[in-house]
Parts: sequence; structure tokens; C-alpha cells
Amino acid sequence: MKIGVIGGGNVGTALARRLVPKGHEVMLSFSRDPVKLEHAAKTFGARTGSPRKAVEFAEVVAFAVPWAAVDGALHGAGSLAGKIVWDSTNALKPDLSGLALGTSRR
Repeated sequence: MKIGVIGGGNVGTALARRLVPKGHEVMLSFSRDPVKLEHAAKTFGARTGSPRKAVEFAEVVAFAVPWAAVDGALHGAGSLAGKIVWDSTNALKPDLSGLALGTSRR
């Protein structure tokens, strides 16, 4: 299966590390450090591209970005119509001290 991973951090690269050996084709995208992303992709046997290219490439899109990056990642991805989206986003605060969303009773 072709899987486009939007998010090149710990979760996204862990997915690539596990999925490629199982025979899946993986494209990693969306990282603050393109050099690190390219290195991870080569290490795990994946490829890299923009979020839009990852969506175009994929049958399944794995969304693995920090909460603060969701809007930018979605904007860069373009249309997800017709794609299966696997979302591992947690609404964590940047300092990981708790949730940024869903903690109010209002």
C-alpha cells in the first residue's frame, strides 16, 4: 500500500520505520528540518516530498503533526477527498504539559 506521512517528527518517522519493512511504500513530508527528513527517509527506505505530493502519492494519508502545526499541514496537503486519513494528532501544548484543547467545561 502507498502511505503518505504528513509529519516528519517522532511519530511520522516511527511509522515509516515500521511500515516499509512490511512492504508498504512510504513518502514522508512536512518537517521543520528537511535534511533530517531526507536522512530518515533514506534510513528507512522511504521517499520524501511535499505534503501535497504525499497526498497525491498515497492511498492512505497518515497525519502525524504537532497540534500547533495542524493548520499549516492541512493547507499544504490540499484536498484529501477520496483518501483514507489516519490521524494521530494529539492536541498537546508545545511544552507537553497538557492538552491545548478540550480541557474546558464551557
